[in-house]
Amino acid sequence: MPKLHRNARTCPHCRSLIVRRVTDGGQKPAAVARDFMVTEPTVSKWLKRFRAEGVRGLEDRTSRPNHIPLRYLQPGEELHDAVFAVLHTPPSDHGLNRTSWTLVDLENVLRAQGKRSTAKSISAVIHAAGYRWKQARVTLTSTDPDYRAKVDVIRSTLSGLAHDEAFFSIDEFGPFAVKMRAGRSLSGPHHVRVVPQWQKSRQPHRHRGFGAIEKSDKSLLFATKKHR
Repeated sequence: MPKLHRNARTCPHCRSLIVRRVTDGGQKPAAVARDFMVTEPTVSKWLKRFRAEGVRGLEDRTSRPNHIPLRYLQPGEELHDAVFAVLHTPPSDHGLNRTSWTLVDLENVLRAQGKRSTAKSISAVIHAAGYRWKQARVTLTSTDPDYRAKVDVIRSTLSGLAHDEAFFSIDEFGPFAVKMRAGRSLSGPHHVRVVPQWQKSRQPHRHRGFGAIEKSDKSLLFATKKHR
């Protein structure tokens, strides 16, 4: 004898009696529901199943849902390993025309690998590992092939300054052009600020700086004209 479902209000035999009361006895579903102390929709349910499947339709069915939601990986070792396995490869290896990763790209690549997660969980894993999304810092460069060696010499000299020593340098910045730039500005109603794409420079500028750097202090002097 099959095991009765723990949430069932009726057994297969009672269901058969319910159905026969309506199909053979001609009783109304509401009256049968009162006699068996069930709801009218329950009576209608067993009638529908009986007409569709016969006696087999009156047996218990599994309570397992027809649709099981997809499992999303939560912050932990499994998601950590999956995320950093992707991060340690360039985006171009995954068909992305980028040089750096974004959360959206990481989420899409992981989904393509069958590992679903949310951007919030991916961000939490990256943050927990000590990584941060940072803006790239612009550094000075030069076409001088000996630029790096000269910078290293200056750094070495500065790091070895004594308290009674100073490092004096002269540098030049420019020339650079002065033009209007697009950006936020306070404008009146119905007024749109326009910046021409091509502009003639108002006046080219060139600045020269004279710096004295000591162990514990530094002094800078800027001039717009060359002193001899």
